Amino acid sequence: NRIVELEKKQQESQCELDKSEQERHNVESELSKTQEDYANSKEEAREEIERLKNMLVGCELDIDGLRKEGRALKRKVRRKQAKVKTIMTELDGLEKLCKVQE
Repeated sequence: NRIVELEKKQQESQCELDKSEQERHNVESELSKTQEDYANSKEEAREEIERLKNMLVGCELDIDGLRKEGRALKRKVRRKQAKVKTIMTELDGLEKLCKVQE
């Protein structure tokens, strides 16, 4: 009778051990998947950072180009303003000349 009890306890213990092993296996599988997901997320983040850096470089180049265009346009406007000022001065001179001749 004692042997039967011991065998029964041994079977229960073996069943508990099997459950624990299965649970350990499940936890290890979940951990492996989590680590894989983390590695994939990390790689995706790196790729996104690289993409954004490239966009930033493109934007910086665009900004530099726009600054150069802006400076060129300012120079052009100043030249036009100088021409207008010269023409206005000439007109004033012609108006004075006309008044003198009248």
